[in-house]
Amino acid sequence: MGEEARARAVFELGVGQATLDEPEKLWLRYIDFEAETKDAGAPERVCALYERLLERTGGHVRVWVAFAKYLAMHGDRVGEARAVLDRADAALKTRGEPATNEDLALLRKAIVELEEQLLATGAEGASAAAVERARGRLAQRVERRKAIPGRPDEETRFEDVIELVFPDLQPQGEDAQAQGALKLLQMAQQWKRARTQAAVS
Repeated sequence: MGEEARARAVFELGVGQATLDEPEKLWLRYIDFEAETKDAGAPERVCALYERLLERTGGHVRVWVAFAKYLAMHGDRVGEARAVLDRADAALKTRGEPATNEDLALLRKAIVELEEQLLATGAEGASAAAVERARGRLAQRVERRKAIPGRPDEETRFEDVIELVFPDLQPQGEDAQAQGALKLLQMAQQWKRARTQAAVS
């Protein structure tokens, strides 16, 4: 009915509630409402809502991606979209070990998709080099043997696990040496088991 100020006030009442059944739907509708107002201040209000939602969700990966996509697809804001994705990447790197960081893997996949979309639509600042750079940072799923700590008098046990490997987050220096030492220990224990089994047979 053209009463945007009142509609905005109702949205603010809604998102201000401590508990909501499906808060993501209300936030999404609020963001869509601001994007559809089409006045000069709409983009800044949408960005402010995304920033509030990031704070509210603790930086959920889907919010980061939606924010960047909004910026990339609205005007000449590709640089801002990439800056949002860089912030997201930095924030998500701190969430636990890289080997189990599914959020970071999802973000990096979304970055590749966005760069490919920008290139396909001929957006300003898009390039094949940006796509390749993004692809080079994708996580790879690798099966590894992991040592299971036990009592000092027990032989070290191992289990096969699937880990995420991020090319730019690989251990360097002393960490890489420790990884090499662990691999050598694993090989020695496999050789010892094989010798024991051969002696029994």
